[in-house]
Amino acid sequence: MVSNLFQLLNRGVPFRHVLKGVGAKTAEINAYIKRRNQEIELEAELRAAKGRNAQIKVRQLENQIRSLKDSYKRMSIWPLIEAGMFTRNCASPRIRAMFIAGTLLKSTAV
Repeated sequence: MVSNLFQLLNRGVPFRHVLKGVGAKTAEINAYIKRRNQEIELEAELRAAKGRNAQIKVRQLENQIRSLKDSYKRMSIWPLIEAGMFTRNCASPRIRAMFIAGTLLKSTAV
């Protein structure tokens, strides 16, 4: 991540824009993670509602899930999500913190 910042600065992007962009993307990533967690919970409820044969609840849950999936498409990180480059696991705060600290690279190097 730090190397990306240096690349942008070396190519003439103003430092203020880099910091503002990182903050905006981080906020968007956090929003995606929260929505994705909510989607997983709704999918579990949907399976339970289908088991109980509760048609009205099934339709409500399907609409909520569809709304969440549509909201992903409006995000600027959507191309990464669609390409499979951004997953819930790689965006977890623990893994991000390890990556920033450099311990992830050290622990995975053999």
